[in-house]
Amino acid sequence: MMNSTQAVFSVALISLAMGTADPVLLGTAAIASQFPDLDTSKSWIGRLPPLTFVSRWIEKRYSHRTLTHSFLFSLGLAVATVPIALWNQSLWIALNLGYFLGWYADNFTKQGVCAFFPHPGRLVTPGNPRLRLSTGSSAEYFLLVLLVCGAIAIINLNTSGGILKAFNQTLGLSSGAVEIVAAEQNQYLLMAQIRGRNTLTQQAVQGQFEVVQPLTQTDLLVKDSQGKLYRAGETQESQILITQVQIQRQGIVKQSVQEIRLEDEPIAEVLS
Repeated sequence: MMNSTQAVFSVALISLAMGTADPVLLGTAAIASQFPDLDTSKSWIGRLPPLTFVSRWIEKRYSHRTLTHSFLFSLGLAVATVPIALWNQSLWIALNLGYFLGWYADNFTKQGVCAFFPHPGRLVTPGNPRLRLSTGSSAEYFLLVLLVCGAIAIINLNTSGGILKAFNQTLGLSSGAVEIVAAEQNQYLLMAQIRGRNTLTQQAVQGQFEVVQPLTQTDLLVKDSQGKLYRAGETQESQILITQVQIQRQGIVKQSVQEIRLEDEPIAEVLS
């Protein structure tokens, strides 16, 4: 496959698998996806001055898409980079998964890959030869466009909180809202767009409330614009019975620590 197809393929799947839009992780995966082609000096990675010697050394001893395009080499790379995992596990996963996806993408081409090296057999997908890709063909460019669109959609979902959050937001269930709040309340100021009814007056409720904290698996403590607190959810104790709720990020929570020394001062004045 083309370098761009390998990179976008890796970025899209890693963003989906890891649920991340972190540019460092996705960039690491994109770069790692190019290293399987170090087995040929014709590749751009093999022509880089620092890596030319390594590329030529591998090229003289192994055919293209054999050693570096195998489960064996991926396993060796994972073991060799374990120190990275001790420092940053997510980076280690992105690096190794990006490398694996980089060579695995080549199994969809007509030449396939020696995935089970040193066994000479080649892994080629799909089984029908007419459906296999030719590198640089119009079919691959069409696939590249689809992968780019998919990668943009997945990254956008992860930027907004991930696929689970999007699913919960679509359903608008209280339980889904509580899950989102529990996961994000320490990072963001959250607002709840609530539709339901007041259990005391039976009047319809529709508006935006600030989320204070989750109370149960289905109930939230929320505050209106006047500062009045309500229990909103699905239980009998709820003051607002929710029919639909969506959680929105209002801003990033900032934390500060202040040391206060009490030296014969009135406690009320200090606390104020």
